[in-house]
Amino acid sequence: FEEAGFKVAVMCFRTCGGSENKKLQAYHMGFTDDLKYIVEELKKDNPELRFFLSGFSLGGNVICKYLGEIGDKALELGIIGASVACVPFNAVACQAKIDAPGFNRSIYAKNFLNSLVRKIVKKSEKPEFAKEVAEKLDMEAIKN
Repeated sequence: FEEAGFKVAVMCFRTCGGSENKKLQAYHMGFTDDLKYIVEELKKDNPELRFFLSGFSLGGNVICKYLGEIGDKALELGIIGASVACVPFNAVACQAKIDAPGFNRSIYAKNFLNSLVRKIVKKSEKPEFAKEVAEKLDMEAIKN
């Protein structure tokens, strides 16, 4: 996109972009705080900036939810359009497909869950999270 003359800002969900999440909380389908922060910072740094949001899968879901939350304020923030693809609008139906026997369950779900477990185990070993982990998580159940 940059080669075509577009200015690009990329948002990766916490722990999904190669940098470590500095909080115990991770992302989820309804988590719009990070996107809200980025949009507000873009507006603050570039008041005349007009831009589009684009998201795939969970990112698309977050964009749709965020746009629903802000409504007409989107234009005030400089958002003039959005494009999303493969959005899991219905979390219950999507989960049923992921849990069904076959590729999704044996490959996708297994790898995704294992990656989440590795991340939280690593985080639980950090002294700054010890108290919060002890209060909120059953690490033995997570590890098993």
